[in-house]
Formats: sequence, C-alpha cells, structure tokens
Amino acid sequence: MDPLLAEVIGCVERVLQAYGEIGPETSLLDREDFDSIAIADLISEVETALGTELAPELIVPETFATPESLRTAMAGCGAAATRAVLGASSGTERTERP
Repeated sequence: MDPLLAEVIGCVERVLQAYGEIGPETSLLDREDFDSIAIADLISEVETALGTELAPELIVPETFATPESLRTAMAGCGAAATRAVLGASSGTERTERP
C-alpha cells in the first residue's frame, strides 16, 4: 500500500476509532460518526502526521469522501507530505528528486 495512503487511513481510524474498518474506498460521508467535528479533527490529525497543511480550497466534501480522495488532496499539497511519510516510515530523511 502507498505509504501516504496508509498514513491517511491510520489518521481516519484514529479519529473515528474505527480500527480495521477503513479501506482506501470506504465512504466516509455516509458514516454517522463522520460529522463536522470529525472532519476538523481529521484535518488536524492529517496535517500533524504529514507535516503539511491542507489547502483551504480543498476543504470541501469531495476531499473527505474516501481516504483515497483525502490522500489525493494531501499529495497535491506538495511533496512535503510524501517526504514526511516516507522519511517517518523508513526512519531516514529522503531527498527530493529533480
């Protein structure tokens, strides 16, 4: 599994306390426990875990439809998110390729 997607799924599981229930295409918007507070908590959790901010224009329902859609949005916020995850998962810092 893509390390960035794995980190996003981990964040979703922590926020929703839904360990083992969340996959890349799990519909988050249909869950009763996924309300505006959960979305705010998820934004904070993902930004902290990835070391980057979700662009304000991406804070729309489509971004939070599934973990995969959130991963795509976070990847679009720059290479910092990918470097943060890859560096944390391997225990080493990675350099960006030209």
